[in-house]
Amino acid sequence: MEKQVNGGATLWARKTLGSEIFEDKPDKWFKIWFFIVNSVSFRARRKLKRGQGLFKYEGIIDRTGATRDQVKHCIEYLKKEKMIATQKATRGFFITVLNYDTYQTIDTYKSPTESHTKAPLYNKKGNNVEELYKKLYKMWPIKLERKTGESYFRTLAKRGLTEEVFAGARGYAAYLKQQRSGGFDQTCMYISKFLSPSKERWKEFIDFEYKPPL
Repeated sequence: MEKQVNGGATLWARKTLGSEIFEDKPDKWFKIWFFIVNSVSFRARRKLKRGQGLFKYEGIIDRTGATRDQVKHCIEYLKKEKMIATQKATRGFFITVLNYDTYQTIDTYKSPTESHTKAPLYNKKGNNVEELYKKLYKMWPIKLERKTGESYFRTLAKRGLTEEVFAGARGYAAYLKQQRSGGFDQTCMYISKFLSPSKERWKEFIDFEYKPPL
C-alpha cells in the first residue's frame, strides 16, 4: 500500500513560473503568496468560506521571515491584481483567495486527451494561430513554458497582434545577436515572459535592428 501524505495538498498551475509575482517581484512576496494560498481553508467551515483564512501580520512575518513592510506591500499588490480580497476582523483580518475554486479543482487541469479540442483560431490574415505559434516556438532558443506561451499567444491573437508579436520576436533575436557580438552573455527570456499580455515585453523590440560591430 502506498504511503499517505498527511496535511492535504495544494494545486499550483505551471504557468505560475511565468507570473509577475514569481518572476519580477521581490522573493519574499512569492513566499508570502505561497503561505497564504497554503493556509486558507480548503473547505467551508464555521465562519470561513472555502479559500478564506484568518491572518495576523505577526503570523505571516513569523512563518515567512518577511518584514512588516514587505507583507504590507505584498498584500496591497495582491489586492490590486485581484488575487485576494481582505476584510478586517476583531483579531487580525480575513484574506479570501479569489479564483480559489478554479485553481484548486483538479478538473481545471485536464490533459489534452481529456479536454475538448479547441476551436481553430485565425488571425486577421487568415493564418491558423496554432501553426503560427508552432513557428514562433520553433525559433525560440529556450524550449520551456510552451503551454503558457501558447495561451498568451492566443490571447494576443484575439487582439489582432500576431504580426506585431512576430516583429517583436525578430527584433528580440536581433537584440540577442547584438548583445553577444558585443561580448555579453545575454540569456534569452522564456517565451511566456516575452508573450505575457500584462508585461508586453515584445513591444520593446519591434523596431530593434542589428548593427554589426565596427
